[in-house]
Amino acid sequence: ISISILKYEALYGLEPMRVLTRLSRALVELNPNDSYSRSELRLEIARQLIVRGRTRAARLQLEVASRDILGSQNFLQTAALHMRLAWISRLEGRPADALMSLQSAEVETSREWLLKISYFRLELFRELGRTDEARELEMSLKATRDSIHGIESRLVRRRFKSNRTLSRSEATGEMTTEDPFGDLLDRVSARSEGIVKELLQKGYFGLLLPVLGIHLGQTALVLGVPGGGTIVLSDGEARMSQAGLTGLLGKLLMRLADGPCSRHEAIESIWGYKYEAERHDRLLAVAVSRIRKSLGGSKGWVELQGDRIVLEPLVVIRLWFDTESTRASRPILKAAAALFLQNRPIYKGLRTRQLQVLDDLVTRGDVGVQDLVERFGISRASALRDLNELAELDLILRTGETRATRYILKGAFDESDRKNI
Repeated sequence: ISISILKYEALYGLEPMRVLTRLSRALVELNPNDSYSRSELRLEIARQLIVRGRTRAARLQLEVASRDILGSQNFLQTAALHMRLAWISRLEGRPADALMSLQSAEVETSREWLLKISYFRLELFRELGRTDEARELEMSLKATRDSIHGIESRLVRRRFKSNRTLSRSEATGEMTTEDPFGDLLDRVSARSEGIVKELLQKGYFGLLLPVLGIHLGQTALVLGVPGGGTIVLSDGEARMSQAGLTGLLGKLLMRLADGPCSRHEAIESIWGYKYEAERHDRLLAVAVSRIRKSLGGSKGWVELQGDRIVLEPLVVIRLWFDTESTRASRPILKAAAALFLQNRPIYKGLRTRQLQVLDDLVTRGDVGVQDLVERFGISRASALRDLNELAELDLILRTGETRATRYILKGAFDESDRKNI
């Protein structure tokens, strides 16, 4: 009974932050002769790992569970086993393998499971571009849906929306659903506002991939996540690196997303120094090492190849505030730097100091030469050069004379830029 209650709470997302720990503890404490309950727990642990993007750990759980499940010939557990293997294949970017797993899931089981498998197959047909088969299956499912009210397909299970149980919250007195995970999946399907942050907070990285607009199986980095982290997607795994790769390292990664750059270009356009090999090659080596250490995993991510710095092939880099309609609370760089990273041509080639000056102008209204001297610890000549270059690009306007000279935003840095910030 306690295992059934625990499975119910896990299935309906009633304790998303603690459920994995509780399931694992129950598995350890279980009677070793109870193979059925042991398989049920491992199947649920695998499901929880899948929705969190931890496909390797989920596969290990399923491999262990398969010994008991296939030996017992329990049809429902066999279907669940192959369904989860199909989802792992899909997250790893192998939809054809996922279809093969679904064929093995079509054992003698309930109509509910067969419908769930059919909806999953429909999604895979669409991903594979098999439009004729998708259209035929969609028509068949529509006929079934018209005759069975309320049945819908979701990530790892199907639920009856019309039979959802409502209860009254003890804290607020408001009516709430006992299926918060199902409600979450509805919001994922509808791409509701704020859903990305909600998935992030609950650790459901396996649901996060399609919402971010990243293809399943793709290697990608999402920089500037609220809280200062970086989402790392590789080989079907999705995890959070607490190293946020802010500032110069983040800007270097975004520059490499456009293609390799020379050491000379990296030092002058990103660090704002005049390149000197003896001084700056060591700086670049340390930067590359820090990026690799922060991202971890088996990939090199960034490499120094001769005079060039290159990003590992097929890596996609996204910014957090590209994924939501609202601005992230802690973007990876300053606001003006964010505009630079949105591929606005006019910001290409600006030094980091100049991007920070533009950001200061948005929030402060005006700056002077002495402001730059004090903030960046540079000479008056360097500060004046930065400001003059921005003025020549028609980004700022000089006002006043002599020591009363101040600079304000102008021209190309227009109202649409301010709204983006």
